[in-house]
Amino acid sequence: MLEIFASQFGITGTPVEAKEEQRQKIREEYAQLWKKIEKSLKGAPAKELGSLMNENHALLKNRRMSSAGMERAVSSALAAGAYGAKLTGGGGEGGAVLVLCSSKEKSKVAASIFASTSFECHALSLAKKGAAAV
Repeated sequence: MLEIFASQFGITGTPVEAKEEQRQKIREEYAQLWKKIEKSLKGAPAKELGSLMNENHALLKNRRMSSAGMERAVSSALAAGAYGAKLTGGGGEGGAVLVLCSSKEKSKVAASIFASTSFECHALSLAKKGAAAV
C-alpha cells in the first residue's frame, strides 16, 4: 500500500529516499485538514470531529488506500447514524475502520457494519476528562 501511495507522488524508492520536494507535496495535501483537526480536538462537538474523519477518509480513498470492504464498512456506518468513519492502519484489506458515533447508536452501527462486511466491531469509549497524573 505504501508503494501505491508513494508512486502517486513520484516516489519510486524507499520512503527514506524520497526528496524533500516530494515529501512537501504529500504534506501540503493534508496540511489544511490537520489544522482543522488540531483546532477541533480542543473541544469540538462529536459531529464536527466525525466530519473531519470523513474528510480524511476521502483523501485516503482518493489516493487508493481503501478497499471495497472498507468502503462498505464506512458507508454502512454512516448510513446507520455514525458521525464519521475512516480507514486506519495499513489500508487495503489489512487496515481497520474507525467509527465515531453516539453511545445510543453503537449497536445499530456495529450491526450495520457486520451485516455489510462480516467485520467484527469493538466498541470503545472515550475518556471524558482525559489522562491525569495520580
